[in-house]
Amino acid sequence: MRYIARYLVLGCIATVLMSFIRHGFLNHILDSTPSFASLHMPEVSKTVSAAIIKATGSKTAGTFHYSPGENDEELDVQALSNLTSGHLDIAMYAFTDHALADAVANAAGRGIQVRIYRDPQQYDEEQSRDSYVARELARPNISIRVKDGRELMHLKEWSDGTRLREGSSNWSASGEKHQDNSVAIFVDKPASAAFEQKFQEMWDRPNNHRVQ
Repeated sequence: MRYIARYLVLGCIATVLMSFIRHGFLNHILDSTPSFASLHMPEVSKTVSAAIIKATGSKTAGTFHYSPGENDEELDVQALSNLTSGHLDIAMYAFTDHALADAVANAAGRGIQVRIYRDPQQYDEEQSRDSYVARELARPNISIRVKDGRELMHLKEWSDGTRLREGSSNWSASGEKHQDNSVAIFVDKPASAAFEQKFQEMWDRPNNHRVQ
């Protein structure tokens, strides 16, 4: 009897499925379910941002911007222009972009305490090629230290204690506008705190070169 009941149940299920197929219900269900390819990228971005917020506890999740399709220099400059008080810690492998040098200098002029940590080889090469960035940064409220040693300081990040900028883009005109790179600015205090802890460890290295 148990086997007969099982066959009867399976038969009922098969009958229902055939009815769905005959009346087009199954096709309607499949057609109304969007595939990943059919989703618009803004919808995917919102979904990813929501996941980031849930995972990190951030009130606002950043969006990645990709050059050369987007001008990431404008993104950095605008973010730095919004600083009105506090501090700014910058760890940047390459820094040759004149617009960003102006933005950092202007922030220092508004009373922002700026610290910049650099890679030694990259810093020395830049000093021999173009003095514009060095002149702009030679201002009050700006301190610069350069790592000692052969291992790269390869970070491209900054934080004001609340926002964290990260990505693959160096602060060069080509890196921000022409190369295949990414930039994101997150409003995330825990992430900013983690970076600033790392920054402080680098800043306190006893063999650093103090530029100013």
